[in-house]
Formats: sequence, structure tokens, C-alpha cells
Amino acid sequence: MLVNNSGYPGDKPTGTQWYNAGRITRVTARRLHYMLDTAGGQSGSPTWRSRRGVRHAIGVHAYGSCPYKSTRITRTVYDNMMRRKNVT
Repeated sequence: MLVNNSGYPGDKPTGTQWYNAGRITRVTARRLHYMLDTAGGQSGSPTWRSRRGVRHAIGVHAYGSCPYKSTRITRTVYDNMMRRKNVT
């Protein structure tokens, strides 16, 4: 599956958003592994796929070094994200 990531890497000019695309190389129950180049500062950025022109977030980038990894957005992770979003 082709996926994308975008974030604000610390090794680029401050405040500039960078995008990358690549294929998932491994999937586990909790992680997506891929060869997208990322840098410090991108943790928490979305990993998404595009399906019929619509972006679907499938992971949260959290692990640097090869292979790079995202936490999969499972039902439990999604529910936790929604609970945190609604806390004000």
C-alpha cells in the first residue's frame, strides 16, 4: 500500500511542512513499518493513504530510524483520540 506522511521536520527550515510517500513494508497489530524518510520533530504527524481521491489517516508517526514506524489507528486508538479531542 502506498502511504504518505507530512510534518515539520527539525532538519528543514523552521515552519516548513514536508511531504513524503512510500510503501508499507510490514504491518503488525500495532505498527505500520515503512521506508519514508522522516526526521526529529515529525512525531505525531499523520500517515495516510488516498482512496478514490480522499485521504484516510491510518497511523500516527512515532518511531524514527529505518524502518520508520507509525502507531496504527485501530478502533481503540481512534476512540482514545476522540476522547482527547473532546476534552477542553
